[in-house]
Amino acid sequence: MSYISKISKLVSILLLFAVLMISMTMPEVSRAADIPNDSILKERLNNAVALFVGSPKAYVNGGLTRIDENNSEVRPVVKNSRTLVPIRFISSNLGADVQWDVPSATATITSASRVIKIRLGSNVMNVNNQDVIIDTAAESIGGRTFVPLRALSNALGKSVFWDDRGLIVISSEERVLNPSVDQAVIETLIASFEEPISYENTTVTTSAGNRSVKVIKINPKHPDIRFEVGLPNGRLNQTEDFETMVKNKGAFAAINGNFFTSYDVIKDPIGHIMVDGKLIYMQSGITTVGFSKDGQVRFSKANTFVKGTGKNGMTWTAYEVNTLTQSSDVSIMYTPERGDSVNIKVNGYVASVVNDVVVSNDYIHAPATVNIPSNGYIVFFGDGYAKSYGGQKAFVPGSKIDSWYYMLSNSNPSFDWNNLTCAITGGPDLVLNGQKCPPSTHPAFADSRFTTAASPRTALAVTSNGNMLLVSTSNVTIAELKEIMVKLGAKDAINLDGGASTAMYYDGKVVSKPGRKLETILYVHYK
Repeated sequence: MSYISKISKLVSILLLFAVLMISMTMPEVSRAADIPNDSILKERLNNAVALFVGSPKAYVNGGLTRIDENNSEVRPVVKNSRTLVPIRFISSNLGADVQWDVPSATATITSASRVIKIRLGSNVMNVNNQDVIIDTAAESIGGRTFVPLRALSNALGKSVFWDDRGLIVISSEERVLNPSVDQAVIETLIASFEEPISYENTTVTTSAGNRSVKVIKINPKHPDIRFEVGLPNGRLNQTEDFETMVKNKGAFAAINGNFFTSYDVIKDPIGHIMVDGKLIYMQSGITTVGFSKDGQVRFSKANTFVKGTGKNGMTWTAYEVNTLTQSSDVSIMYTPERGDSVNIKVNGYVASVVNDVVVSNDYIHAPATVNIPSNGYIVFFGDGYAKSYGGQKAFVPGSKIDSWYYMLSNSNPSFDWNNLTCAITGGPDLVLNGQKCPPSTHPAFADSRFTTAASPRTALAVTSNGNMLLVSTSNVTIAELKEIMVKLGAKDAINLDGGASTAMYYDGKVVSKPGRKLETILYVHYK
């Protein structure tokens, strides 16, 4: 339901409209944007090498690389309670030179102030002509020489950070990471070593009992991961078989997206939908999840308009995009995703734009059907809006017109439509900053489906280290779903459409089969 269309005709100034919208949609607590970005990681790990036990990858020089491009078996290992690491990779990336003498099977590591020698099979390390006994002899793994982590770092004069989960950071700094202040950096670094996408069918215990939960975990910053939001045939008011849509897209994983009016003749979504950087449905009021170009997943209650300027710098505003709830007091943009035409139900002005040039601006007597240009859009200005604000006057045939997304209110300062590739909307909010959200007071979620009833459900979350979780559950209440998301490590989470729309796909299989055809799908592509 459009909330703008509920604004009374007595509202005569835009300022009052703005105040009403802000009071309706701003959350009690803003969502924090504290997941470190690449520049922060690079700064904190300058002159450092990060490895993870069992992983063939390393974080060095501001990014992930392979320890040995030709051999994935070269990776830190634990033997007899000692962590063994490859000496050449670590030493050379910390500024030392490594030479290997074949006859004596001896490695010589030379830095500015130290010369270190270690012979394969020996538990004696020579540092600046002083013998040092090490508790585990040097050994060959995958054709590379490995020695105990502490012995090598001490010999090089480097500090070591160790996390019990397996993270190793060897640094020239005295203390590169401090768990009390750098936890977000540590979590993000650990996440970078994980597989970019994985699936688990698990059981989570809630206050009401054990619940079956299917979880897809994704590292959104991994270069092989890409997100896409799509509609059947790229059009609104269409539904299609879930598995067919996923396979046509060639996606690796997928989940159902926005709620939609599944029981109505017109099957329209609820909330915002962004596809390929374009808002094709815009209806403010509940939480949006946006996927940014730099691999961030951001939540926000973003009350958004389309604004623009036309002839002589005159401004105009469209309150919504492609919604059908028209009234005299609103202005709405219609794009080709709505279809080839749209029915106008109230009197007003309709301006048509092709390739950013105004081609017509006519007063329409309702009811009427108006064509939508395939390479442009139209804007409907209700009679009351036109008389009060005159936005239609910016559309002079033959003149250039521009437009942009304007957020009247935004609960997350780092949420920016211009930096997003796609977005979906859901609710009610489940988790905020790691804590269960209180029951929603939003009228859209007053029904028993969102208060006391149990139902199959889907949800989307981000964790403190920046991973994203797609979740599908058996019959649970919203209260139970909040418990589940917290136990799964969610930092922020929202409910998605559920019931007969509950759908999940992973690696060639439908793991949660919906009971109806669907409209909005979130796809995950994995190379």
